[in-house]
Amino acid sequence: MKGGRLGLAALLHEGVAVARSQPVASTVAALIVGAVCAVILATTGQAAATEARVLRSIDEVGIRTVVVRDPTGQARIDPGSVEAVARLPGVEWAIGFGPVDDVRNAELGDAGNPVPSRTFFGSFPHR
Repeated sequence: MKGGRLGLAALLHEGVAVARSQPVASTVAALIVGAVCAVILATTGQAAATEARVLRSIDEVGIRTVVVRDPTGQARIDPGSVEAVARLPGVEWAIGFGPVDDVRNAELGDAGNPVPSRTFFGSFPHR
């Protein structure tokens, strides 16, 4: 029995013979496999429905973030532009950050370690 077709036929014939010889065990095994498949399909459907509900709720809120960045550091932010964006309809709040500069504590002079500092424009929302 060298061909794949003849070997497959013999395998199927043997499987049917074993299932007929032990009907109770074959029925229990088929029920367990069917139950596992049903549970997997049901939970997958629930997970997909939950994911769709979460995405809909996020889209309803309308959260949007706009980031404008100048990697060269040449385009300085005008504080008036941040205020103008904050006044646009639908904008809850707007902030702007300037470039990072090293600063030192004036009381320590050159003895203090430099720390990074940014210019801040706008205001955080009041909650």
